[in-house]
Amino acid sequence: MTDWNIGTDGRLDISRAADFSANVSYGEFHELLSSPNTVGFQASPNRDYQTHADVTGRYQPNRLGFSIGGSFDRYDWLNTPRIGGGTLSNTDRDEDEFQGFAKVSYDFSPGYSGYVKALYNSRQFDQFLDRTGVHRSSNGYRFDAGLTLQLTHLLAGDVYVGYLDQNFAAPLKNISGVDYGVALDWFATPLLTVHLNGAHQISDVTLGGVSASDDKLIKLSADYEFRRNVIFQGYFSYTQSTLAGSPRTDDYPGAGVSVRYLMNRYMSVNLDYNYGERSSNFGNVEYTDNMVSVGLALHI
Repeated sequence: MTDWNIGTDGRLDISRAADFSANVSYGEFHELLSSPNTVGFQASPNRDYQTHADVTGRYQPNRLGFSIGGSFDRYDWLNTPRIGGGTLSNTDRDEDEFQGFAKVSYDFSPGYSGYVKALYNSRQFDQFLDRTGVHRSSNGYRFDAGLTLQLTHLLAGDVYVGYLDQNFAAPLKNISGVDYGVALDWFATPLLTVHLNGAHQISDVTLGGVSASDDKLIKLSADYEFRRNVIFQGYFSYTQSTLAGSPRTDDYPGAGVSVRYLMNRYMSVNLDYNYGERSSNFGNVEYTDNMVSVGLALHI
């Protein structure tokens, strides 16, 4: 099983107060077997091609700043081999996802910036009806207020809280609630950095009667520079997924370690081990996964 991704990004500084940045990528990826989209007779994980593009414009002449931008994601799913022969069609999962945002920020003291942000998204599936006979395209929005901070040279990052709402066509259930996010970096020593990340996400699924997976996740990770060209990494994570429209709730604890070897400024090799499991209040859907992978990254 091979995943690959290629992309590029760039930034144009229009003036000291304004800039424009963009990013594009394309790749082939696999979906974890612990995904609720996995069915019991699959011979391998679901795979898809993903296209991504985003643009952001920023203007900050003084303490007050403005940003506006958008992104596009395209998902093209491949047929999945079945145990015993044949394939499972995933064409009903092919979709385009658009997102736009506007953000106003204010630097109220050195190292501290507060902001408010509004986001709108549209998820449009190629097929009007999926395999369960429902229309899964949806639209949603998020309103967040947050803080970007840098406490001396040891702690930096971003935290926010707000409200989200994702609207589906009947009979699928809408999803709404508290939105949140955290991305903090603690530079514990010159060689050790600790990261805390968390978010509220909505993931599309194709289960009957379920509009989407309402996911709340948290992850603690660390990087240790053993040598200038050898980096050890490890993490612990936990995700709670509520399947909207169903009483089912899944829990996904996970952990992993990796070694990254920087061969030169253009190439690095990664060796990873990841452990994951799924427990649920529904029977016969528990899952345990042990995965070892080797990766090659090229930097231009």
